[in-house]
Amino acid sequence: MKKILYLMLMFVTVLVTSSCSKEEDNTIHFEKSRYALTTGTLKVRLVVPSALANGQEIPVTFSGEAVMGSDYTVSAEKYIADGKAENLVINISSKYNFSTPKVIIMKAGDAQTTILLGKRDPMLYSFEKASYVLSQEVTVRVGILNGRTGEYMSASEDVEITMGVDESSTAVEGKNFEFVNKSAVIKKGSNYCTFTLKKLNYEKGKDLIVLKPQVTEEEGFIEGQYPTTEVKMIEGYAYDLMGTWVMNEMVTTPESIAGEWYGMLMDSDTENLPRFDANDTFTFESGAYSGFQLTTSLSSSLKDYFSSGSEFTFDKDYDIHVGMQKITLQLLLLKNVNRFFSSTEKSTDKEALLGVRNIVDESTGEVLLDVYIIDHNSKSFLQSVSDWAYLDTKPTAPVSSAYINFTLKKKKTE
Repeated sequence: MKKILYLMLMFVTVLVTSSCSKEEDNTIHFEKSRYALTTGTLKVRLVVPSALANGQEIPVTFSGEAVMGSDYTVSAEKYIADGKAENLVINISSKYNFSTPKVIIMKAGDAQTTILLGKRDPMLYSFEKASYVLSQEVTVRVGILNGRTGEYMSASEDVEITMGVDESSTAVEGKNFEFVNKSAVIKKGSNYCTFTLKKLNYEKGKDLIVLKPQVTEEEGFIEGQYPTTEVKMIEGYAYDLMGTWVMNEMVTTPESIAGEWYGMLMDSDTENLPRFDANDTFTFESGAYSGFQLTTSLSSSLKDYFSSGSEFTFDKDYDIHVGMQKITLQLLLLKNVNRFFSSTEKSTDKEALLGVRNIVDESTGEVLLDVYIIDHNSKSFLQSVSDWAYLDTKPTAPVSSAYINFTLKKKKTE
């Protein structure tokens, strides 16, 4: 009798267990009851028994401390039980780095799961330097460091930064300057982004731009060494350009070029370099209707590069190294030159970038025009090293082993 009762009890247990398992198999539920999300995107999967995969839509509600749209985004607000695995996944993306964790509660019918938006490592943000100079165009750089260690870090996901103009600025956006891009993205795996500004109209007294990224601690940003930067607007590195100039000094010499190549050059590489000629003149003019014009009268071999006349436009600022010093030039885009710098061969491409800046003669106090021919592909000098002397992109000769440098002084009026 006891044996029969035992067997009956076992049968009932198996029946109940089987019934419970069958009931669980027909229950819609999330793959996990709890998730954690710090960075990037989380896939939240809904498990739907095949018997219920009849194409029905299953709406999802989102509640909790975290606010959808402000704190996080979702790829959908419903699941579709149509047998396709991709329609049973909703992607949750955290927008910010929270100082304290926040909770999302997801419900789909009777199914519920909890997502904890966690705290990421804070990011120290800083400009590359405390100040910049804007002549025509300038690019500023914002980078990130690990807020806990102070070490360089790579973004674990794309981080978008919007740039703002601090109220302490005197220059007016849209009138004195403009942004080429007011937002930028620190790409995943990188640690910086850049913003470019252009000068519109220089006004004395309205020449200071103070930049400040529009970021918050809630987004995980902490002020670093340079949380703001000052951009000082100037009339230009070539602030005194117009007029007629005569040769003052030919800075580049055969000896200086040969020294840059440490004995690699042949005599023929330097014998056709331009020499000083006091009769060389350059006249820069701006007309009411004709734009800007450069007119030359040259006796030296500079005439193999410059034509007697060329229109030009102002281009961007450009940095080069002179010895151990970095200097900034104003680039002029000349429309009619001989890039081959030759008396016998003429280039079909006649556009070139010329670097200029004003400097002051320390002995006389006279303003000079410092000129750098940094964009050529000479066929008359540096021929034995031409494969190494020039870059593939303009300006092609921005280094001291290839550029030609001379200074001009204003022609005295009689």
